[in-house]
Amino acid sequence: MHTDISIIIPVYNTEKYLRECLESVINQTFKNIEIICIDDGSTDESLKILNEYQQKDSRIIVKSQKNQKISAARNNGYKIATGKYVYFLDSDDYLYRETALETIYNSLEANQADIAVWGIIALEDGEFIGHHTMPKIRAYFNAPKEFNMISLCSSTTYRMFRKDFLDAHNITFGEQIRFAEDTIYSLECHLYNPKYVVINDTLHVYRKYHASSTANKQNRMRRLLNSIKYFESKEVYQKQPLEVKLRIVELWLGTAEYFYRVSDKTLSEHKAFTEILKFYENIYGKRELKKVDIYNKAILLAKKRYITILQKIFSSVNQDNHKVISILGVKLKFKYSKKQRPIETIGKFIKSYFLFPWYTYKTYKKIDKVTSEIKESSKPEYYSVPNTNILSSYGQLVCTTGFGHSGSGAVLDYLSEFSNVTTLGYHDTNDGSGYTKQNSDELDIFRAAGSVMDMERIFNTSNYFLDDLTIKHFLTVAEYFYRQGGIFNDYFWELTKKFVDNITDLKVKTDNGFEGLYFYQFFSAITKYANLRSPLLRDILPQDRYIYYLKNLSISEYRKIAKEYITGVLHSIESNEFLVWDQMFTTSKLESEKNIDYFGDFKQICVYRDPRDVYVTGINLKASWMPHNPIDFVKWFYHRGCPAYLEAPKHPNIMIIRFEDFVLNYEEISRQINEFVGLNEKEHMHKLEYFNPDISINNIGIYKTYEKQNEIKYIEEKLSDYCFYGEKHKSNIVKVYTT
Repeated sequence: MHTDISIIIPVYNTEKYLRECLESVINQTFKNIEIICIDDGSTDESLKILNEYQQKDSRIIVKSQKNQKISAARNNGYKIATGKYVYFLDSDDYLYRETALETIYNSLEANQADIAVWGIIALEDGEFIGHHTMPKIRAYFNAPKEFNMISLCSSTTYRMFRKDFLDAHNITFGEQIRFAEDTIYSLECHLYNPKYVVINDTLHVYRKYHASSTANKQNRMRRLLNSIKYFESKEVYQKQPLEVKLRIVELWLGTAEYFYRVSDKTLSEHKAFTEILKFYENIYGKRELKKVDIYNKAILLAKKRYITILQKIFSSVNQDNHKVISILGVKLKFKYSKKQRPIETIGKFIKSYFLFPWYTYKTYKKIDKVTSEIKESSKPEYYSVPNTNILSSYGQLVCTTGFGHSGSGAVLDYLSEFSNVTTLGYHDTNDGSGYTKQNSDELDIFRAAGSVMDMERIFNTSNYFLDDLTIKHFLTVAEYFYRQGGIFNDYFWELTKKFVDNITDLKVKTDNGFEGLYFYQFFSAITKYANLRSPLLRDILPQDRYIYYLKNLSISEYRKIAKEYITGVLHSIESNEFLVWDQMFTTSKLESEKNIDYFGDFKQICVYRDPRDVYVTGINLKASWMPHNPIDFVKWFYHRGCPAYLEAPKHPNIMIIRFEDFVLNYEEISRQINEFVGLNEKEHMHKLEYFNPDISINNIGIYKTYEKQNEIKYIEEKLSDYCFYGEKHKSNIVKVYTT
């Protein structure tokens, strides 16, 4: 029987993920496939799982071999493949959609293409980190003629090949290399001028792992060099014009530069990196390589790192009238006078002529000047966030705001359908929408009681008892979030400590403090977490506690410091062009100008919903935070639901919509949202996947089926101006404020 697709899965010790991988394949809507699983000498339960699935599905073929690494497993699987198309799937990855293979096959057939390419979702150590290839795929669709497909030549996990094409050019995986086998395979295919079809969708989930050990970091640079040499020896590559070669050199140097930038400061790493640079310089010459931007950056980085290494090896400090020189960690103490410092002369001689003959002492002095110029640019962006230019790492901060079952989640879902949007909060999902696995109260560190924005009220008083309690309360809140992990990482904690230092005038070590009853509550609560990571614990134990005194700051001065802190936290979050955060502000009081003081420029979308439906929804969901009787509900609604719509300033940063209008007049309201936020409909790649008005229409008018209609009539009487009376209803409260 003719097979349409051969799926080749090399397997080595992936019992944790293997079932998920196999299930994603056998449950595909496209059925005419063969699943070739090559066990590469697994020592866990992987082979047992493969045999189990082979008994369930006749399309699964299981072969076992001694451990020969992934390239040999793929090649051996390819030898027995019979499909028209071939797809290499790693056993710890899985297909994202059940229709993935059907979509790919139909695209290849319709375009008579040799290779199909699509988007993938990337996970690092199990955490969602983004739509890995989608930015490049969007670039392709925006300018297909100018797009250079080499930028997509990396992993084989997001491409399917026509087998006739691979056979015609005898393309196989390099079994003698241990790094970038996929990239070399993809590049070799590209150099034979295949016909591509690019699929504008995410179809695959790819797992990557953080290599943390020093040995791994050093070895990967060596393995990269071996792979580069292997690819340079390919006949098809050697026949390419110089401009193509330099484009591929840029790809390899980009990888090397990244590895070197995040590596440890060791001599062996420096040597491996400079060997890659020298290897290319010997082939192409420095004159040609200077046309490649990444080469120029790599040279500067190598020089900067060289300085750092030498400073680490030859570190010196003054102690009284002695000079202490540390050589490779061994401290040598020498007496010296201001006129004679022979040990420094010896140190310079060693630096100049024994370490790295590639440099001279004169070059070293020039490099020393370069170091200060590139020092700031080499840091992560969030280390140098300016106070007045918020969100320089992404284009726009957006907040969706509601008051509890008001429908703000619908707008959040809608915004998540855009490929250039990252949404945070509200949902716990891994559906590719960009949500983080966080709770909806993530920004409580900024807005809740005792948090950053709430703390400003203390600067209207002069009570040192309150000073101390305010700081301790804030640190309690911050430490709570720090324990949650995610975006609240070690860098967040360092920013928090710096923020406290910036607003604190004095910190006195004490054995009692002013906490009184509050301290005992605080101490009792915090000690429950004594077995967890708790950076505060050392500050609250009796032998090491502090009394905090705040600086005498004005409100505006405090807001400026707080804005710097908030900006730093936001900049530490990896995001797309638009960063959307649910419930950043409340609807009880918008305070737009105050919010701008803290967050800078932002867009806020407030969503209002018929209070009768809000009431019934709260009861149905047993929401404990809202009243379940009509009298108290009306009072609650005046506190939570009304202020944003009655008292909202006419501010260009605020948009107010009805949930009902959004559902019943989807096209018009979505157009208004796009225009207000600055979204391009071309980026709307997951339309109707997360917010579908045909489904949400069921959430309009649910109060009609509520058994206690007398309660509904009471709410309608008291809140008639806020109720929705049909599709053509226009409320004078619902506005989009523009200049």
